[in-house]
Amino acid sequence: MKKILLSLFLTLSSSLLTICKAQFTAIHNFHDSLGANPQGYLTTLGNLLFGMTSDGGAKGYGCIFSIDTTGFIYKDLYDFNDSNGAYPAGSLTYSSGKLFGMTSGGGTNHYGIIFSIDTSGMGFNKLLDFNGPNGYDPNGSLTLSGAFLYGMTIGGGANGDGCIFSIDTNGSGYSDLFDFNSTNGSSPGGSLIISGSVLYGITTYGGANGKGDIFSINTNGSGFADMHDFNGSDGAEPWGSLILSGNILYGMTFGGGANSTGCIFSIHTNGTGYKSIFDYGGYYGEEPMGSLILSGKKLYGMTEYGGAHTYGCAFVIDTIGSGYVDAFDFADTNGAYPQGDLTLYGNELYGMTFKGGAKNDGVIFKMDFLTAGVNELNSKGVVVKLYPNPNNGRFTILSSAASAQSTVEIYNTLGEKIYEKVATNNGQWTINLDGTPPGVYFYRLFSKRGEAASEGKFIIQTQ
Repeated sequence: MKKILLSLFLTLSSSLLTICKAQFTAIHNFHDSLGANPQGYLTTLGNLLFGMTSDGGAKGYGCIFSIDTTGFIYKDLYDFNDSNGAYPAGSLTYSSGKLFGMTSGGGTNHYGIIFSIDTSGMGFNKLLDFNGPNGYDPNGSLTLSGAFLYGMTIGGGANGDGCIFSIDTNGSGYSDLFDFNSTNGSSPGGSLIISGSVLYGITTYGGANGKGDIFSINTNGSGFADMHDFNGSDGAEPWGSLILSGNILYGMTFGGGANSTGCIFSIHTNGTGYKSIFDYGGYYGEEPMGSLILSGKKLYGMTEYGGAHTYGCAFVIDTIGSGYVDAFDFADTNGAYPQGDLTLYGNELYGMTFKGGAKNDGVIFKMDFLTAGVNELNSKGVVVKLYPNPNNGRFTILSSAASAQSTVEIYNTLGEKIYEKVATNNGQWTINLDGTPPGVYFYRLFSKRGEAASEGKFIIQTQ
C-alpha cells in the first residue's frame, strides 16, 4: 500500500509541486502580545478573515483577530483576560453582524465561556459560563441553525464525559441536550454539523472500544444513535469534525489505521458503509487534528505531523479515496504543526499553524493548489446555469436535467449543508439566501431518484 501511494504521490506531485509550493505565502507571523498559537479555522466575511489564538494577546490568554486576505491589515480585536474567558481552542461563527465563539478556560468558574462580539471588536458579551454540570472545556466551535447555537464540551455534564448543548443567540435558553457516559462516547474535541433537524458529530474517546465513535442526534436532544465505534485498525481518537456531501459523511482520525497515525474515512448518514479510504503515514502526513473541507469531488485538509519535514502537511484527495497528493510540506520557518482546518476563499486556501514561522508562535498562510477549482460533475452532458454569479444571496439555477422532483443542496466551505430545495418548476430553482455571510459556496443538483447530476460553486458578495 505504501509503495503504491508513494508512486502515486511522485507521479502527481511532479506536475503540481511547482504550482503548489511556489504559491504558498505566509501572510502573517504571530508573536506574543499580538496573539500566539492559533487553532481552528478562519471565518470569512467579505475580504476579511476572523480567527482566534489560544495564547498571547495583551493579557496572555488569547485574542480575537481580523486580517484582510492580502495580509496587510492585521487587527487584534479583543484580548481575553481570564475573567472574560481564556485559551480559545475553536473557531468563530458569524450571524447577523456578530461573531460567536467559546473559550476552553476562564470565565467565572474557569471552565470556559460562550460569547458574542461585533465584527468591529466592540460589544463583547459573555453569554454563558460553563460550571461543570452544564459542561466544561469546549474545544470545538458553535454550529448555527436559525436562532440556536449548538456545541459540545469535552468534560462535564451529568457523567463528566462531556455533553451536547444548545443556546439561543441572545444567550438565553441554554439546554444540556445530551450527556456522554463513556459507553456512548466521551470527550468530543470537535464540532457538530447539521442537516435538517439532525446533528452529526464524533467523540475522541469512549464508545464500544474506547477509541471514539460517530453519532447522530436530533436537534431537540432525542434519537441519539451510535453510528460507528472506532476499533483502532479502522481509526482511533478523531479530534476534528465531520463534513457532509449528499448522504455521505467524511472525517479524519488522529490515531489508528494501518500505520497507527490516523486515517480518512467515509460513512453514510444512516450509519452504514463505513470505509477507511486512506491511511496516513510518514511522508504523506500523520495525526490530523483538524477537519476536511470539500471542493467539488476533492477533499482538502492538513496533518499536524509528518510530511517531508515532519512539521505537518497540506493535502488533497478524491472523495473516493484515490489521488492523494501531499501538496505542501511545512518546514518550521513557514509554519509548523497545524491544528485546524483550511478555509476556501475564491481559488485560494487560507489556514493557520499552531507553531513555526518567524517567531515560532504560528502563522496565517494562503496557498493556491486547487488543481481544477471546483470540478463540474457533468458526465451526462447536463447544462447548468447559475445567475447572477457573484450575487447577493438571491439567484436562479437552471438545469437541463432537472424535473419537478429534482433537488438542489447548498454547502459552505466546511461541507455543512445550509440549504435544500425541491424544484418548483421543471429545471429551475429560485433561491433566497438572505442573511448568509459573504463567501464561496457550493451547489449540488440531484435527480428525482437521488442521483448526483451536477455541481459547482458560486460567490455571495456583501449584501
